[in-house]
Amino acid sequence: MFDQAKREGVFRKDLNVDLFVLVFLNSVQNIINPQTLSQQSFSTEEAFHQILTIIFEGAVTDEARQQLHLSEHSQPSLIHER
Repeated sequence: MFDQAKREGVFRKDLNVDLFVLVFLNSVQNIINPQTLSQQSFSTEEAFHQILTIIFEGAVTDEARQQLHLSEHSQPSLIHER
């Protein structure tokens, strides 16, 4: 799926997909767990949204980022801006 997104120009051409997946999975596993969350002021939902935003905003092309922002404003989304 990520390789296809890269071929289709959604992800940047210089993105190392294997490293991207490792960063994403490790971020989720290490941040969205009871021990870490109990020591922070943010919710699970906020943490997950921010992880998605931080990681995916850096991975997508400028064109895909613009489309993502346009679709966030025109369609209901499971992930809401804070």
